[in-house]
Amino acid sequence: LNKMASQRSFVMDFVNKENSQPNSSGHTNLQDAFAKFRKDRKADMKRRMESEQKSREEKCDPIKMETLRGRFVEQAKKYIGVPYAKRYHEPDSPTFHSKLFLDCCGLVRKCMKDLESEFGFRMGPWNQAYQYDTLPIKLSGPSEMKPGDLVFVSAIYNCPRKKKQKHSMVHVEIWLGEEEKTIGARWQKRFVEIHDSYTYVSKSYHSMEYHFRSIDTWLQGICKSFCPEHPWLVRSKYKPGKHSIFCPSDQQQDAEGEASDQEENPPIITGDQEENPPIITGDQEKNPPLIAGDQEENPSDNNTCDPSDHITRSDNPSSSNQTPDLKISEETGSPFQHSKPKQIPSVGNSSPSGAVGLVKSKSKVLKSVKVKFYIGGNNGANLVDQVLVAKGWERIRDKQSTDFFLKWVEIKSQIHYGSFKEGCQIVNHFPNIGILTTKVGLLDSLRNYSRLHSKVAAGFDINNFYPETFRLDVMQEREDFTARWKAGDKWICKPNGQNQGKGIFLVESVDHLLDVLKADDSRSTPSKRSPARIVQCYIEHPLLLNGRKFDIRSYMLLVSGYPYVVLYHPGYLRLACERYSLESKDLSVHLTNQYVQKKREDYQHVKEDTVWSYQQFQQYLDDHHSKEEIPENWVEVGLKDKMKKIMLTCFQSVQRKLQRKLGFFDLLGFDFMIDENFKVWLIEINVNPALHTNCEVLQGIIPKLVHNTIDVAVDVFERCKYGKALPPLAGCYGDYELISK
Repeated sequence: LNKMASQRSFVMDFVNKENSQPNSSGHTNLQDAFAKFRKDRKADMKRRMESEQKSREEKCDPIKMETLRGRFVEQAKKYIGVPYAKRYHEPDSPTFHSKLFLDCCGLVRKCMKDLESEFGFRMGPWNQAYQYDTLPIKLSGPSEMKPGDLVFVSAIYNCPRKKKQKHSMVHVEIWLGEEEKTIGARWQKRFVEIHDSYTYVSKSYHSMEYHFRSIDTWLQGICKSFCPEHPWLVRSKYKPGKHSIFCPSDQQQDAEGEASDQEENPPIITGDQEENPPIITGDQEKNPPLIAGDQEENPSDNNTCDPSDHITRSDNPSSSNQTPDLKISEETGSPFQHSKPKQIPSVGNSSPSGAVGLVKSKSKVLKSVKVKFYIGGNNGANLVDQVLVAKGWERIRDKQSTDFFLKWVEIKSQIHYGSFKEGCQIVNHFPNIGILTTKVGLLDSLRNYSRLHSKVAAGFDINNFYPETFRLDVMQEREDFTARWKAGDKWICKPNGQNQGKGIFLVESVDHLLDVLKADDSRSTPSKRSPARIVQCYIEHPLLLNGRKFDIRSYMLLVSGYPYVVLYHPGYLRLACERYSLESKDLSVHLTNQYVQKKREDYQHVKEDTVWSYQQFQQYLDDHHSKEEIPENWVEVGLKDKMKKIMLTCFQSVQRKLQRKLGFFDLLGFDFMIDENFKVWLIEINVNPALHTNCEVLQGIIPKLVHNTIDVAVDVFERCKYGKALPPLAGCYGDYELISK
């Protein structure tokens, strides 16, 4: 006991607080000792915070940032030759027993660890998806890249059993700044090495997309997740909050000031709020979301995002007393979510005020909320806006905002798929829809599908419905075309990723075509290549209507549900203003789309006759063709059935390649032609089809098409989210017909 007593350093004196002098033994009481410890600790923390702030300011110096960027690149070069992974090397090889192995993200992580003191932080242990989330500065392409910046690759694994990465991110490399050279570890190469280009072909995944990110954020000493979906929590040094006893004095005073302000200015409750609290009927108490179906009263939290993130409270104070005309389904376990359901608002329809029912757990307080949407571009923007505003939704204008439920844009680059919240948001484009809607993408998809299909079903040939086509960006196919060319043949050349007839011309000769390709090559630069081109056999003898050429614009609505939902819409006919002549040099004679036709001087006088309905078409056939030539009612029993079969084939060719998430949908424009023998041909598929209403026929078709498209997308989304069976669909959404589910 005497030994233990001699080791004690403090005595506790709760009676006489003012007696702070050392006692007869020379010991200090506990209160004073702790006060001194607290004072020293606060001073130390304040010095550390000031030092960190000064360090961050120094790191923002452009010269120091560029110096550190160069150090990062040089550090990466030191690991050239390091093997990728042990399993890719033979047991008897020297590399099998290497002390260090680096994969793509391991190389970046290793360089950052080596330079940890200079960067001022320790990078987390996760893969390339984590690194992607910590670099928010997006670059448009190679022309903006600096040495040390990172190139990320997202793709879909060929093997369905392979675990999907966050953001589908599968690879990362370091940009060297010498043309398109990068340094990285590719498993095919089996070592860290310098690559001549950041692009490559993989045997493990497909649908590759490249993402360019600046490392300026790291150079400024910041490494945290900027992705709302993936926080990537990293343990950091303890930083006291404002109310901590170790908080520096100046911050603690600010906190006390805020607290006093809150006490002096309590939340104000108006008389209307007190007199008219939210009303909940007896039925609502029994079944809280009166609007439909029972929901759990006490849903537990899960790892999905809250749809209330994309809604705002209604400005209508009485909306909380109304019963919204909505449907909220009971979540019974959807195919993509295995956690307990969460209370969310339904968005299929709405009350006149735009209120959407939302019941808070246990409290049963009914709140009024509005669903947010964003529209980008001008194509059909007014029609989409009218439909959604009529539902009571609220339009937002900030194109960078992720606080939306539905986003409708013209091009998919306006959608940030990295921050897309599956099961909580809807967007109108698939990320890699180009494998179906670009000229090269469609050709390659149909060819691959034909090769696979011909092994199990003899006689399948895409040339039965798709004109013979060659890729001019592939040298072997270019040579095949020149060998195929015959004097007098008609071919048409089209650029890969354009629409509205831009860049299209009739091929007069092989020499003419080669001159165009040489001109394309001369304009190409490493940062901006000329678009690839295809050359397609021209349908020389099309079916004519009053001597004019025409094509058919029909639609396919593709909705990513469980399963996919694929719908067909018949659309309308597009006619040329001028009579058809095979020898004419006027493109408006050969191209029938409205963008080309409206450039003619006589368009305003004849525009109503440039768009026909199917009823007009059938009437023309009845008046000008006998039953011996075509069956009765051929448009309904022959033409539409053939177009639907071609559409289904096109979808099946990419079904396993599309990047699929609940909330993706796409409205595609299919262009068909009919030759003089009544054979139906697919010409091309367009993303973002024109939604103009400048003709009477279009005014009767397009607004309904837009309205039904949105209804289908939202309804399928809600039913799939809650694991409910899909509706019959037939006859429920205007002229849409189901061709696959």
